Amino acid sequence: MPRVSISLPDELLQDLDYIAKRRRRSRSELLRETIEFYLRQHTELHRWENPRVLRAIETQDRLARQDQDTEWDPVKEIHRIRETRR
Repeated sequence: MPRVSISLPDELLQDLDYIAKRRRRSRSELLRETIEFYLRQHTELHRWENPRVLRAIETQDRLARQDQDTEWDPVKEIHRIRETRR
């Protein structure tokens, strides 16, 4: 596994060591877990930047505005569309 060297302020390093000790992890393990968690969260956010997802959201919003007089349910509409594709 490649090694990475980073600089941390003393207080941050102390916090890292404290948590690592309490969780019975090495610094490396804790940093790896933290980075993996951060990247998973970041990836989830990017999903909303997908043009297909944005287009679907815009379509739902447009349809909801058109059907303001009725009880339009976007979830039911999605289920209906998915059923017609099967």
